[in-house]
Amino acid sequence: MSQGVEVPLFGLARLLETIEEFSFRKGRDPYTRELLGYLRTWGYGEDLLLLALRLGLVERYDDYCDPRSMRVCRFNRVSGRGREFLRHYRELLRLVGDGGLALISAVVTVITKPIMKSIPRTSGPVGCRVVVRCS
Repeated sequence: MSQGVEVPLFGLARLLETIEEFSFRKGRDPYTRELLGYLRTWGYGEDLLLLALRLGLVERYDDYCDPRSMRVCRFNRVSGRGREFLRHYRELLRLVGDGGLALISAVVTVITKPIMKSIPRTSGPVGCRVVVRCS
């Protein structure tokens, strides 16, 4: 029997929405320090960001933090796959309302099962309120 992989849906959705909101408000993508500060979480936020990167939901690139300085930062933006994830996540929330989180978990388990097989296993699961188990 294979060991399941846990995907924190709520955390991933919050991360992606935060990146989109920051980009909309500031007119540029957030670099990692800004993003983690905006989320108000560091250890968990960084693990979540790395998971989103492995899932292909976030793209990262290096550029100058400020045009006047020579400091280079790693910027984060939502990928096409990440926008698709958010669109489906929002649609599921709209369909089932607040009481349907268990249904969302069941539906996303079926959807993400093929994706999760290609992700390397980490040392441990990332905790969150809404968790999907794929086996």
